[in-house]
Amino acid sequence: MEATEYLPPMPPGQWVSGRVTRVGPTENGLICVGIKTDKFDRWFIASDGKNAGIVDGSIQRAILDTALVGVRSGTAVEAYLSGESEYSTLYRLYVHDR
Repeated sequence: MEATEYLPPMPPGQWVSGRVTRVGPTENGLICVGIKTDKFDRWFIASDGKNAGIVDGSIQRAILDTALVGVRSGTAVEAYLSGESEYSTLYRLYVHDR
């Protein structure tokens, strides 16, 4: 079985490669992640998971944990975003060694 068979379907969006430059919560509990690529340097809001039927906050915590690894290590990330505009939704975030 392929790993993608375990993942929920993704909403419309795009993958980008870059680096996490900053991360943290807002006063209303959202998780913001700053991602810098060759094209932009913007804030994105971590998905609340509702698109995947997850409402316990675990998606935001996982994105926060992954973003903290990325910002601390300075390694590259792959991010799946709803768009490239400021405060678009960040659905998935992976740290890698490239």
